[in-house]
Amino acid sequence: MDIGSIGEFGLIERIRKITKAHNPDKNLLLSIGDDAAAYIPPKNRITVITTDTMAEDVHFDLSYTTFFEVGWRAGVSNLSDIAAMGAEPGYAVVNIGIPLKWTVENIEEIYRGMTESMSLSGCVIIGGDCVKSEAKGFISVTVTGSAEKNRLAKRSEAKPGDFIFVTGSIGGSRAGFEILSKNRDQTDYKKSVNKFLKPVPRIKEAGGLVKNFDVRCMIDISDGLSSEISHICTQSGTGAEIIGDKIPVHPEAKKFAEKNGYDPLTYALASGEEYELLFTASPENSEKLIKSDFVRDVCPVTKIGFITDKKGIFVRIKDNKVPIAERGWNHFS
Repeated sequence: MDIGSIGEFGLIERIRKITKAHNPDKNLLLSIGDDAAAYIPPKNRITVITTDTMAEDVHFDLSYTTFFEVGWRAGVSNLSDIAAMGAEPGYAVVNIGIPLKWTVENIEEIYRGMTESMSLSGCVIIGGDCVKSEAKGFISVTVTGSAEKNRLAKRSEAKPGDFIFVTGSIGGSRAGFEILSKNRDQTDYKKSVNKFLKPVPRIKEAGGLVKNFDVRCMIDISDGLSSEISHICTQSGTGAEIIGDKIPVHPEAKKFAEKNGYDPLTYALASGEEYELLFTASPENSEKLIKSDFVRDVCPVTKIGFITDKKGIFVRIKDNKVPIAERGWNHFS
């Protein structure tokens, strides 16, 4: 259906029905349909806010990504940032630039994808804006959340002697992207393809790390592990040493890398849009974490290195210690 046939307000009404933001929780006073949304912030908690924009043919390609998957990923990229702060998502506003070639059904699928991914954490879309785009489409999402006082996770809190951990495994998202973008056979890489198209943010896991293991330094792996550890060290004024054979490379990524002549470790270190968590913990809390049920029952966690007092990031491969290159996604490279 052509958007012009129902107009802007007809489209907004369809979006409102999909998001169901008119009947969420008691703290939401006004949502879609008014000039602005209004809600009562949680008492005695810190408010956090993040925003992210996805542009067509830069962050998503509709030749191999459905509109639903575009919406899903737009939601997750913001939810993961909230998780990395040790916070809980609350509400979202969405600005969308709509090319003339997109139909009403396309827009509905985008919002279904966003709504479904955000529902995993109880986040609700409460407003935004729709505009016509003369060229490509874009989606800009802003999410608010809240965190307990004195429990906000930041990039700047790494201390020398802290151990470095990562959740899950890495490399799968990059393998999935390369398979899709180059139209390669997906038969042996279905988990990697799904990890790229429908990633899941580590919201509950981040909350557990902050609450139970006093994690104060955390970042999500959206631009690549090598880039993210560099961000932590820069903000904390520290260095780091990564143990190469401890990096949990996704099995399918390892297979794909070896098949295509890449070193699996180097390949995984530069893999972006993983949305796994990279964090540090004191030796005492690290010991507590490793021995806990959290690792077995909630989320696999791997110790991959430690923070140093000397600037510089190195990866140890067998008996060699070499500088680690900051690789990963860069919007302007």
